[in-house]
Amino acid sequence: MFLKQKFLGLLLSLSLSVASGQSHEIGIFFGGSNFIGDVGNTQYVAPNSGSIGLFYRGLLFRQIHIRAGINTSQLNGYDTESNLYRRKNRGFSIENNIIESYLGLEMDFLDFELKPLELGWTTYMFLGLSYLQYQKGNFNNNNTFVNYGKDNTFALPFGIGLKMKISEKIMLGIEVLPRYTFSNSIDGSTDTTFSFGNKHNNDWFVFTGGTINYIINPCLCKTKKLQWN
Repeated sequence: MFLKQKFLGLLLSLSLSVASGQSHEIGIFFGGSNFIGDVGNTQYVAPNSGSIGLFYRGLLFRQIHIRAGINTSQLNGYDTESNLYRRKNRGFSIENNIIESYLGLEMDFLDFELKPLELGWTTYMFLGLSYLQYQKGNFNNNNTFVNYGKDNTFALPFGIGLKMKISEKIMLGIEVLPRYTFSNSIDGSTDTTFSFGNKHNNDWFVFTGGTINYIINPCLCKTKKLQWN
């Protein structure tokens, strides 16, 4: 609980630190998630559960934004959908509800500004830090994942996307953002009474979907361009 409060406090303070910046946006993420661990499919982008989130984006430099948000989803893993024979034969499955808070930097690859009368698009890259709450559990004799509490961990979100300004106030986007977690127990594989799988590989999950955001105050003046040399 202490780590959660500290992380949320950091997220809020850094978001407020750009309150006097050139542009502010609020948006919704909608799409799917897929889990990558010791249970289920091993494909990296294969959404099998819905996800939704809210985010804030504020301009720091002309091509650099700070982004903070909250996502929720159910991470599903089914051995029957795996391309590995030993997993299909084992037949484990998990359904783990998560809530994630994240903070990071979003870098536009193109010189893309949010001036009121200008439309445009750009690809971008995201890198940050997230705090994750998930359900702790293990498997019973019937190969059923049983939740018995909650646990928390940090994760490293990163990925790429494309966004397009379609009107003065509205922007649309698509993105693929994997998460590398600092836990190997989201799928119950490291439970103290029963463990399986690769103990040296932590769990991953991926958010894939679209965004729609509202530009609160379009950029009305020139912003400082980030110098790379």
